[in-house]
Amino acid sequence: VRGFAGWPGTTAAFMVEGRKAEDEESKVVLKIIRTRLGPASGDPAQPPRLVDGAMQLTCADGSVLEALTVQPPGKKPMEASAFWNGLQGRSIRLI
Repeated sequence: VRGFAGWPGTTAAFMVEGRKAEDEESKVVLKIIRTRLGPASGDPAQPPRLVDGAMQLTCADGSVLEALTVQPPGKKPMEASAFWNGLQGRSIRLI
């Protein structure tokens, strides 16, 4: 993430579940603006979660990346906690 100076940037694709079982899932590609390293290791199967205002993403090797600022398509950059609150309880998963 730090290796790019704004362009081309780093993105991550997520699948957001619908509010109800019959609702369709939707794909969202977030631009990752600001990050930090998370705890030493995690379970790669664990879905993203919000911890202390950071969206924790577990990588395939078990390392954890904390996304602090993200940018949804067509929106301004926002804190990860604001994006998470906008999900209104829906779960997300990396794809």
